[in-house]
Amino acid sequence: MTTFYIEQEIDKGNMIAQTRLSIGINETAGELHDRLMVQGAQLLLETVRAIANGTAQGQAQTQSKDLRAAPKIFTDTCRINWAQNAADIHNFVRGMSPYPAAFTLLNGQNLKILRSTLIPPDAKVSSPMPPAGTLHSDGKKYIHVATADTWIALQEVQPSGKRPMTIADFLNGYKGNLVQFE
Repeated sequence: MTTFYIEQEIDKGNMIAQTRLSIGINETAGELHDRLMVQGAQLLLETVRAIANGTAQGQAQTQSKDLRAAPKIFTDTCRINWAQNAADIHNFVRGMSPYPAAFTLLNGQNLKILRSTLIPPDAKVSSPMPPAGTLHSDGKKYIHVATADTWIALQEVQPSGKRPMTIADFLNGYKGNLVQFE
């Protein structure tokens, strides 16, 4: 997080203060937002105090050629492509949770995927790997989904018109066929 002086051009002003946060391997965008909100308020107070005391030192921002503009998010861009590798899908789910939420289709119905975890590639869920999007479940506690390289475990979902729920709760009430995501 960075505080900086405002200039006419966007993100060009000298930096006043900066702090870094690590992001957890399973942390969602919503959880990170909440942590940033608290720590950002603390950084802002420190910055305002430094400016008021006359101790704020501006430092020029370094520009990286690796920076890219964030793309606009549309409904179609939130749909999970199960043919990608598991790590990319897991990060996509984390980045879209809780809003707007990554989704897939299960028997023609939208199913938001709010939380997932990676299954190690050496875990033998099914061999050989079935087509991407294939589901493996005990019908009670877990749903694993085949991806391009391994499996991903779903932890929290939200069916259309329902509240977010754990996979166990979802499976307890789901009466449809659990074979493949569309």
